[in-house]
Amino acid sequence: MPAPDVFTAMQRGVVDGLSFNWEGMKTFRLNELANHHTEVPLYDLSLFATMSQRTYDALPDDLQQVIDDHSGLEWSLRAAEVYDELIRQGRQEAEAAGDDFVVIDNALEHPDWGPVLQETTDRYLEEIGDEASTVYDEAMSLQDKCSA
Repeated sequence: MPAPDVFTAMQRGVVDGLSFNWEGMKTFRLNELANHHTEVPLYDLSLFATMSQRTYDALPDDLQQVIDDHSGLEWSLRAAEVYDELIRQGRQEAEAAGDDFVVIDNALEHPDWGPVLQETTDRYLEEIGDEASTVYDEAMSLQDKCSA
């Protein structure tokens, strides 16, 4: 279901649960309807704006300059600040409303969540093939380096 449709679906009772980060809860006004929250660190927000090199090269120099002046590490960090603030505001809204929270700090090590997540991950990796397991194993090995 597209994110903008979730509010109406919840309002009508079509769905009674969802998986969103706090930015999505704020942006799509879902805190108005949800009052029980389970925080599980399953994912982070990643956004990409891409363009093929051929398309970029076909642009006039002035438009290439606009893109160059508004992309790269500096703009990535600016966007991160905006999303971090929206995440903070989204959780604050729920706190101010007196909502209930269950926080699962490390779902992979949690006795109820860990086995289910591992089984689901293993089954998915098996479905998509050997190369996926290699990529997954590498990502997991880099996890500690990235969080340090």
